[in-house]
Amino acid sequence: MASQTQGIQQLLAAEKRAAEKVSEARKRKNRRLKQAKEEAQAEIEKYKAERERQFKEHEARHVGSKGDIAARIEQDTKHKVRGGDFFPTRMSQQGKGQGPTGLKFVVFPEGSQFEKVPETLSSSQIFQS
Repeated sequence: MASQTQGIQQLLAAEKRAAEKVSEARKRKNRRLKQAKEEAQAEIEKYKAERERQFKEHEARHVGSKGDIAARIEQDTKHKVRGGDFFPTRMSQQGKGQGPTGLKFVVFPEGSQFEKVPETLSSSQIFQS
């Protein structure tokens, strides 16, 4: 009987050691996974930063800055308003003896910077038949 009790005690001790080994193995595995995840995240951040830098270089080289674009749009708009490209210069005739068709006047929203026709343009320059 004593040998059976001793055998059972040995089995219980062996089971306890096995459970501890499994627990330690799981802890090591979780630490490795956490470390791998942190390394992967750092690598992702590094890659994102590199791609963002490349994009900004490409954008600066081919497009220009946002300020440059806004200035170019403003310049084009002023050129079109002062140069007459913005307003119709010719109206088509529907037929002989009939009046012009198409735009007869230009309407801008209230408060618009183009609400009033620039004084440098006369109405005859804007609406030529």
